[in-house]
Amino acid sequence: MKKYLFVTFFFYVFLLSFNLFPAEKNDHHLILGIKIPGHVTVRKVSPHVPIDGLGYGGGIGFHAEVIPFPFIAFESGFYVRRFSLGGDVIYNEMQVPVVGKFRYPFSDTFALTIGGGITWCFPFSGQVVQTVGELDPVVIPDDDLTRALGFQAKIGFQILVANEVYVNIDIGVEHVGKVIEIKQTDLVFAIGLGYGLF
Repeated sequence: MKKYLFVTFFFYVFLLSFNLFPAEKNDHHLILGIKIPGHVTVRKVSPHVPIDGLGYGGGIGFHAEVIPFPFIAFESGFYVRRFSLGGDVIYNEMQVPVVGKFRYPFSDTFALTIGGGITWCFPFSGQVVQTVGELDPVVIPDDDLTRALGFQAKIGFQILVANEVYVNIDIGVEHVGKVIEIKQTDLVFAIGLGYGLF
């Protein structure tokens, strides 16, 4: 099975954050928010056209994090992202991650997080735009746009910057099975930004 690798960096804030169970050190929370991720691909090879260049993309999604205890957190959501890899491969994808995290609160406003989980990927459209020579554009076959299950691991921290306004910064690795017909590995960095509100 052909695979590719994502190394992701996320910076985001939760929107509509609220505290269901008031407690110290930000535990017993349900945090809901909007996440706006992006990514930069620094290396890519397509089976259709060799690509060694810069790719980019971005998207938007819903994010939820549950903190049942000070040292445990779970997060999930769904995100829609558009990929442009090396300027030659373009496709749209929805992701649904389910992640468990160990959370260590150093203070009432700062916590370290580390964890991992699974990710479902659902590509729903794509195309190849040839940029080498005078070849015509090629549509990625439906067989190459398939659902895939992946795994992710990440480490980061959470900051309470104001009343119920959170900033999360994560860096991690995401490895996904065949989503489109990719023969080589992608290194991807993603950045997203949002605004928190009680």
